[in-house]
This record gives sequence, structure tokens and C-alpha cells, in this order.
Amino acid sequence: MRHRGIVGMFVVTALTAAACGSDGGAAVPAAEIALHREPTIVMPAELTVVDADEDGVERVVVDASATADPDGDTLSFRWTSGLDEIARGAVLDRLLPVGDNVLTLTATDGEGLSDVASIVVHVVSAYDREPGGPEIALWGGFEMNAGVGRAQRWFDVPGRVTDPDGIGSLTVSLNGQDLRELAVGPNGRRLVAPGDFNADLARDRLRPGDNVVTIRALDLAGAATTASIRVHNDDDPVPQPPLEVDWRRQELDGLVEIVDGRWTRDGDRVAIEPDSLGYDRLLAIGDRSWSDYEVDTDVIVDRVAEHLGPFSNAPGFGLLLRWNGHNDSVAPGQQPKAGFRPDQGLTPTPLGAFLLYQFLPDGTGVLQFQNHRTVEVARDTSVQVEPGRRYRIRARVVSGPAGATYTAKLWPADAEEPEDWMVTYEAGTTDFEPASGSLVLLTHETAASFGPVRITGP
Repeated sequence: MRHRGIVGMFVVTALTAAACGSDGGAAVPAAEIALHREPTIVMPAELTVVDADEDGVERVVVDASATADPDGDTLSFRWTSGLDEIARGAVLDRLLPVGDNVLTLTATDGEGLSDVASIVVHVVSAYDREPGGPEIALWGGFEMNAGVGRAQRWFDVPGRVTDPDGIGSLTVSLNGQDLRELAVGPNGRRLVAPGDFNADLARDRLRPGDNVVTIRALDLAGAATTASIRVHNDDDPVPQPPLEVDWRRQELDGLVEIVDGRWTRDGDRVAIEPDSLGYDRLLAIGDRSWSDYEVDTDVIVDRVAEHLGPFSNAPGFGLLLRWNGHNDSVAPGQQPKAGFRPDQGLTPTPLGAFLLYQFLPDGTGVLQFQNHRTVEVARDTSVQVEPGRRYRIRARVVSGPAGATYTAKLWPADAEEPEDWMVTYEAGTTDFEPASGSLVLLTHETAASFGPVRITGP
């Protein structure tokens, strides 16, 4: 909504008769007219913010500093709500209550010309549940960060929805657009338990600054619940090794991204919760631009799942190197996407190499490298992992003229580190090998925790 203030101010300068050519000289125009132009306000017409802490108000910042006057005049700014003046200046920074807030900005130049525009600020409750509506649990919380490292092509919002009447529908939208249905688990792969969901949002659809992800569940009795998540997408510098992830200080967002599962921190360790145990629980670290790096961490296995899923291939734990995110190569059309192999270059190859320790049916274990097509290319059985004991993991990826070389070793933390690498895989330069990608901690049908993660150059 916009209207102008004083319009059409002219400056007229009278000219002398001589100037008009009465003495026989050359004639010139009868008047010199200069139009003084009004300013133009630049700001969005609508904004949605989330009351993430559910206290009934939320801080709102509306930036109209791009407003300019075509004649170069200094502008004054006045913000109003109804008849009340609430602020001065080009940037509004104010607490607003939950609901729809209509704010009006007037920008005035030195000649008294003005532009007037309004913005509707929707302050929405983070959790709005009708009586008897479904319960929505968000494993990343109601406030998430997406701008400190971009570990994959997707921004995942995992959680679980439950209702004794059953779930009729589950939808997600981003900034009030792109409404689509979400699948509700289990589906044998990424959605492990009844009610599990994962809103896999294309990261390039996030706008700079704050975004609002809205998840709405409707039960079979017609009651609804809406969860709104504020996602910060600041254009921060891409983090580069060397760096250390200390779980006593590192939140599970930003540099670290939950891909699948309910991960929690406990002291200096991070672990998958028992009620979230299952297929490929992933925690991504870093940025897709990383090419060559070395990772050093440790793992403690608590237990291995007794009941394995339909796509098990044996429980275990490990690392994904050069991770870019799921595609449609496996179970095409499934939501969330579950593919982990190349799709002939249609999208970035999901991973470069998969370092996996597997617990085999005969009671033994094997450390292996799988390539980007998840085919075993190297193995070692010299270390047999025992539950409750801490083990160190060191892995490295280094580029070369003939392709990347992946190396790794695993050993008891209370023993001396082996001098040599235990498994080595030399990738090629063709067949859609990824040139870069982030790091992922992984458990597969295994309750395990990881210690601090140190990432350095190779």
C-alpha cells in the first residue's frame, strides 16, 4: 500500500525580453522548468516472523535504508501504527505482539515531498495446537541456522508427529509459498519410526536473512496443529579447516546440520537417541566446498539394534567423505529423497567415499571403504570393535592428478595409533566422482556416540 505526498512542485525562472529574442536575437524558451521529485520507499510489503520462545512478542527489524531521494535530499523517516508514532529513522527495530501488525512509513525530503508505504508484519506463534490436535516434535527446535557452512544441497527439518486419531495430512511451506505434502513414516529408509517426517528443503530456496518454515498437521478428526520454525540464513564466510567441533559448545545447527535422526549432546559427546535408532542416522559438518581434509574423532558403541530394517545390510557406524546430499537415484520420487549413488550427472553425486565399520551376522566386524556407488573397494578385519570401549578414527581425502585418494584407520583409544593406513581407496576422475563435499558422522542401526571432531588440511 503506497501513496505520494505533495506532487508536482515546479521551479519557474522568468526570462528577460532580451533573453526572449525581442531585440532580434535568437529566441529561447519562455520558461525554464525543473521538476522536483519525491522520494521512493524501498521495503517489503509483508514480513512473517516467528515468536520462537512463545512469550507473546517478538523483536522485528524492518530495514528501509535503501530508500532514496532522486534529487539527493536528506530524508526524514517516521513510522506509525494506527495514529501512533512508534519510531523514527530508516530502520525499525521493535518488539511486536503475536498477530498481524500494520506499520506505515513516511519518508519526507527537504522540500516537503514524501512517499508513504505500509508493511504488514505477521508475528506467528511457534506452536499453535487446536484442542485434540496432533503433537509435532521438532528435533532441531523452533529456531535453526542455515548460514554457517552449507553441508549439503538440502536444509532438513526432521521431527515426529503423533495423534491417537491418526494423521490425515502433513504439509510444509517456506515463507508462505511452495506448499507440499510430507511423507509420514515409517518407510524403511530415512523415516524410521511411526510419525517420523523430514522436510527436505532446497537450500537455494532459502532467502537471505530470516525464513519461516511452516509445518501443519491435520488429524483424521479434523483437528490441526501448526509449527513455525525460524531459519536464519546469514551469508557468513564459509568455514575452512583447520577447525574443531567441541560438543560442549557447538550447537546442532549452523556448522553442524542434523540430516536424519534425533541427535543430542552430552558433555563432550554427541549421540543418536535410542528412540531414533535406525537406518543411516546422519550428522553433517562443514561445507560442500571442502575438497581435501583430514578428520580425527572417536566413537563409543553402546549397542547394536536387534531388529534390523528391510534395507539393513548389517548395522554399523562410520563417516561419509565429500558429502553433497541425497538425490533420487534410490527409491525415485520418495520424500524425503533417499538416493546415495550418482544419477548420471543430473545432480551432484551424493558422496565421495563411505568409511563404514559393520557388525556382521557371524559376530565379527569389518572396516571397509565403499566408493561413491556404495561398492566395497577396501577392507580390514584386524580391529574387532567391542561395545563400551572407545575407538579412534582417522580418515583423509586428498586430490591428485588421477583422482582423490581416501585413507583411514581405526584403533582402540587406549592403544598406540597404527603407523600405516588400514584401508585405502583411489578414486578416478570420471564416473561422476565428486570433487568436494562436507563430512558426515553416521550410525546405522547402532547406538553410538562421537567425541570432539578435529578437521585439518591433509
